[in-house]
Amino acid sequence: SAGRPAQACCCDPDVDATGGQSLRTTPAPPPSEVVLQDQDGELTTFGSLFVGRPSVVTFFYTRCMVPEKCSLTITKLARLQQSIAAESLGDRINIAAITYDPAFDVPTRLRAYGADRGMSFDRRNRLLRAPHGIEPLQRYFDLQVGFGAATVNRHRLELFVLDREAEIAASFTRMQWHEQKIFAALQRL
Repeated sequence: SAGRPAQACCCDPDVDATGGQSLRTTPAPPPSEVVLQDQDGELTTFGSLFVGRPSVVTFFYTRCMVPEKCSLTITKLARLQQSIAAESLGDRINIAAITYDPAFDVPTRLRAYGADRGMSFDRRNRLLRAPHGIEPLQRYFDLQVGFGAATVNRHRLELFVLDREAEIAASFTRMQWHEQKIFAALQRL
């Protein structure tokens, strides 16, 4: 009707096959001012954490019911963390996982979930939540996640390698990633 914007449909080139937001064709600037809180309750911003060194960022949530998704992702992230430490690169690379469910995944829950899967925590290795909402991160990373009334109702596997400017240098989505491939992408940076 007059005065209202047209609704996107399944045939619209700006909408993906699931009806979600389109994959962006031009890079968006990193969401530098987004506030993040780690497993210890420490607050930081996306920019202050990720700008300045290569980083691995993946997404998960602690209520995920598919063991081959979130739980395995954090377990593999811990193994990647160990590989990086074995090469004495731990102080040069950030490793982070950000929850899709920041209202539920409070710092104590993040710490327990990561520790149960082998994560060690320090200034370069964190599980994070965006206490004011993940929408800016969802737009920047083009996250393929859906939300129901109470929690996440679907999501894909999503891991990103960021360069020193916190821009996406490589993405590993839709399938389980191999630690060696992530390590190789980091070494190129």
